[in-house]
Amino acid sequence: MGSVRRGGVIEKVANVFCGNSNNSANSLGSRNAKVEKGGPPEKSGRFLLGKVRSSNGLTCSSSTPHTSPRPTRRTPRLQRKPLTWDELIKDENFLSRLFQYLSGSERAVAAQVCLRWRTVLYQPSYWRTTRAVLHCKEVRADTEEQTVEMRRKFYVSVQMRGFDSLVLVCATDSDLMDLVANYAVNHTRALRCVALRCCSVSDKGLEALLEHLGGVYQLELQSCNELTEAGLWAILHPRIVSLAVADCINVADEAIGAVAQLLPSLYELSLQAYHVTDAALALFSPRQTASLSILRLHSCWELTNQAVVNIGESCACAMRIFSILDVTDIIALAIGQVGVLMKNLSVLY
Repeated sequence: MGSVRRGGVIEKVANVFCGNSNNSANSLGSRNAKVEKGGPPEKSGRFLLGKVRSSNGLTCSSSTPHTSPRPTRRTPRLQRKPLTWDELIKDENFLSRLFQYLSGSERAVAAQVCLRWRTVLYQPSYWRTTRAVLHCKEVRADTEEQTVEMRRKFYVSVQMRGFDSLVLVCATDSDLMDLVANYAVNHTRALRCVALRCCSVSDKGLEALLEHLGGVYQLELQSCNELTEAGLWAILHPRIVSLAVADCINVADEAIGAVAQLLPSLYELSLQAYHVTDAALALFSPRQTASLSILRLHSCWELTNQAVVNIGESCACAMRIFSILDVTDIIALAIGQVGVLMKNLSVLY
């Protein structure tokens, strides 16, 4: 066959379909792939690992190991410090430190300054050791609707600030039902302590209150003269660990018997009753001796030395604080014997 002349038809057709790929491949091979005489040809893998040129122009050789780039650290944005007085009194960090030096009554006033202060002060951490007090006779308006609205705002404020202790002064059964109505189902266990002072409440009203507030474990009754001993038998629940009864004229030995039998986990008992005798304190069972650590007997005029000695013998293990005041028939010798019997006693007055 004859040879194909340069610039022939076949070469032109090949150039049309293949372009200048042969020329570019030859030029690339001549520049980068140099094969030594007598040695094996360079492999494509070696060529790729030899030098890699990145898109930003940096060259890395195959001798250095390939590592993933480190994540960039995000520098936190520094909060701009207040520069003026108006900015300072609205700065949350400054207000949080400032309000720590205020008392409970001062915080209640400061919460009315502006919305910013109120938002900061309505955090529950500021009110853990503070009691909310409602004077029921004072929080009354001309109409029933206005009174209900005032009470509603008070209880909403108490719930928002996370109060766990509430004091009702001069309350009646209707005021107790108002408290029950304003505390929603999810807030019934928010209260831990309820105190009634100078209240005209009945046995049924107090029983309904404690049934609704299932989280109350501390109860204080002061000058509630309409309560009877039968009512105490009905309201005392085993969950109560702290009980204070003062100036309730119907509280006598039978009421103390209810305390001794119905409160097995009683930790603190404060009693101011004029008609309690030695027989009442002898009713405490061994169940109370393991838990009763604080006992205060004030103005129990009918108690004698024998009652104090009985308390010292029955509560010798757990008693930490023992207080007996305004009891004329108890001599110093009985008090000294109590100090000897109670080995773990730390406060005696």
